Amino acid sequence: KKLLRFKTEKVDKELGFECEENESWNPNFVAFVAVDAKRSKALGCAMVQRIEEAGRLSCDGEMFVSSSQQEKAILGIRQIWVEEDFRRQGIARELIKCARNFFIDGFPVPN
Repeated sequence: KKLLRFKTEKVDKELGFECEENESWNPNFVAFVAVDAKRSKALGCAMVQRIEEAGRLSCDGEMFVSSSQQEKAILGIRQIWVEEDFRRQGIARELIKCARNFFIDGFPVPN
């Protein structure tokens, strides 16, 4: 319950996701949360899910664009968020690394 409230009140709001609380949590998603143990505070969150295909992302200068050509994929990242004061410190990179290494037990997802 606490993680769901954190996700809807903080993560979804800052990322611009608009949905009802009961729509916010999909059981197909897995949450990876970076926590500051000293302060018991969430510093970042990644919502991931198993997928079969995806369009490769590219950056056109200001935003990411997904290719219409689909490629085989295993891990999809739905949301990734880091607390504003802790951005640009590698937290998002570590969340993705953890998701790749631990999402599928015994099978690290390659780049």
